[in-house]
Amino acid sequence: MASNSSSTRAVTLTRHCLKTLMSRADGAELVSLLVSLQSVIKNISAAVRRAGISKLFGAEGSVNIQARV
Repeated sequence: MASNSSSTRAVTLTRHCLKTLMSRADGAELVSLLVSLQSVIKNISAAVRRAGISKLFGAEGSVNIQARV
């Protein structure tokens, strides 16, 4: 049985943008913006994951905005 890893390649957001947008006149700026957004989103995602592990949800008090304990 053949390995699927060589026949299927994951296309990242960066690779897709570089491949499809760099031929446009404004492509470089758009790729730069999208890659910056991607980086920010990854950082936020990592912070949210760390907060969940550290039990930092609702660090201010015991009652949240919906008045649940």
